[in-house]
Amino acid sequence: MKQLLIYISALGTLLLAQAAVAQDVKKTRTISGITRLRASMGIETVVRLGETESLHIEARNIPEDKILIEQDGDELILKLGLEASLDKKVRRSVKAYLTVRQLRGVSASAGATVKGESTFEADRFELSSKAGATVALALNVRDLTVNTNSGATIDLSGTARSVSISAGSGASVNAGDLVADVVDADAGSGASVRVNAQKELFGKASVGGSVSNKGPGRTVSKRTSLGGSVN
Repeated sequence: MKQLLIYISALGTLLLAQAAVAQDVKKTRTISGITRLRASMGIETVVRLGETESLHIEARNIPEDKILIEQDGDELILKLGLEASLDKKVRRSVKAYLTVRQLRGVSASAGATVKGESTFEADRFELSSKAGATVALALNVRDLTVNTNSGATIDLSGTARSVSISAGSGASVNAGDLVADVVDADAGSGASVRVNAQKELFGKASVGGSVSNKGPGRTVSKRTSLGGSVN
């Protein structure tokens, strides 16, 4: 009888633990003053412009307390707790729907996905991605800085006056639909960069990296080494 009670107790504990993991999470949080986003650990984020700032989370198979939401100044940080990020046995899904009045920067890493549903305008915009992250944005900016590596993928459209791109370690930047006056692009270690320079292109490629220009701009500077290409 004692062993049976122990077994039933253990089974009950296991079922409760499984129920906690399998729970769905839906919550909306009021935010203020956000102009930058940092997302990681496989979180999918959809960003749009709106008069009222807000953050809505929808998640499956993850406890609510493992979804970490932080604000550091004007930056919103979305990530998962360490235990959740390390446990690969459970298929989890975390989607964030972010509404901001203005967006000036995005950082994505560790398989995160960031997709814009508006065209974001700013004087300066900073974008970084790494470790398999995916970012897709439409921009209307004066100056754009892009840093990416480790297999990340970036798709950009819109307009910019000046664009600086640094890509490495198999990263891919498709900015062929981002019409820019001047572009400075550097691709290394198998990275691929496609741009649309209307006036001037400064290109550098090394170790199998490639820079290609869709636009009519002249190539002012072209530096290649170790199998890199600029055209």
